[in-house]
Amino acid sequence: MISLLPSKIIKLLEFIGFSGSKEQGLSELQSCYQVTLGLRHVLCVLTLLTYNLVVIYVFSQEEGDLEFCDIALRQQLALYPNGAWFLYLKGRLEFMRGNIEEAHKWYIASVDSQNSWPQFHHICYWELCWANCVALNWKTAEVYATKLSEQSKWSRTTYNYQRACIMLMRGYNCLSRDELNTVNQLMA
Repeated sequence: MISLLPSKIIKLLEFIGFSGSKEQGLSELQSCYQVTLGLRHVLCVLTLLTYNLVVIYVFSQEEGDLEFCDIALRQQLALYPNGAWFLYLKGRLEFMRGNIEEAHKWYIASVDSQNSWPQFHHICYWELCWANCVALNWKTAEVYATKLSEQSKWSRTTYNYQRACIMLMRGYNCLSRDELNTVNQLMA
């Protein structure tokens, strides 16, 4: 993932010993993934899945290796059926495939799998919000946008703007006076 950074930062990291070769890094992660014993395997598979399902789609124009992700997630979910990260990544895989309803189920399963880390719920709510936007389910998307704006401290301005936009997507004429006031407050 270092190779995705700007060249000036890569030069600095190479100076202190890190490599900026994406191919070499992915090759080493794949080698580690083949050794199925130990904690290193789980960390490598999480890194490879995150790279293929999140990083590539956010930072590049490439496609992730969805076939690899499907195989790896089947293996990991067989071992860790309630693993929050694996459930989330399975939802992300389905989202990338365009299976919005399936993605929704997996994201909800990820949220339900643990209560110790509420910030992780926010990652799932973000995905649920966008999955519902893609499906034009504005009311459901608004539910998750509201949860983010009320519960997360990461970027309330972004969440409030997102929530207001989603509310407006339902149609100005479909909003009650109270909802219009909420939109105005969110945009203020």
